[in-house]
Amino acid sequence: MTEREVSADIEPTALYEIRLQGATPEPLQREFPTATVSTTRTETVLFRRVEKPAELDELIDQLLSRGVVLTEVHEVRSPLACTGEGGLLDDDHV
Repeated sequence: MTEREVSADIEPTALYEIRLQGATPEPLQREFPTATVSTTRTETVLFRRVEKPAELDELIDQLLSRGVVLTEVHEVRSPLACTGEGGLLDDDHV
C-alpha cells in the first residue's frame, strides 16, 4: 500500500462550532467534557472536535434530545476564528 492510499483512508479531525438558541442548562459542560462551551443570555456556542461525520451526527442528536434549539452548525477552518473565555482554543480545550 502506498503512502497516498494510506492517507486517503484516514479522516482528519474537524473542529465544529455549534450555536444554540438561548442559555443552555448548566450540565451541558459536564455532559460534553471534550467540548468548549460559552454562554450568553441569548446564545450558547459549543466547540467540539470530531473524527468522523457520524460523531457529529451523534452530537447533534444528543443536543436535540435535550430540547435545545440549534441555530447554526459549521466547520471552523481556522483555529484563530475560535475564542473562548481564555482566548484561543487549543487541543486541550476542545
